[in-house]
Amino acid sequence: MKKGVNHTEAFKEVASTLKVTKQTVNDRCSRGIDIDTPTFVRLVKSNRIKEHLLNKFPDKADILNKSL
Repeated sequence: MKKGVNHTEAFKEVASTLKVTKQTVNDRCSRGIDIDTPTFVRLVKSNRIKEHLLNKFPDKADILNKSL
């Protein structure tokens, strides 16, 4: 999405890379982190997704800080 594609296209690209369905990616980017898809999109666009993930998964801070 940071490359200028909408979330639908981004989810398709991620799904293809990971060899899973687009629905799986959508689920993990929304229900999997207790938000809906529009909220996920807003958090990514506002650069606040990392903050949300750190609050949701404080035990994963090392991994999140290295990868995001």
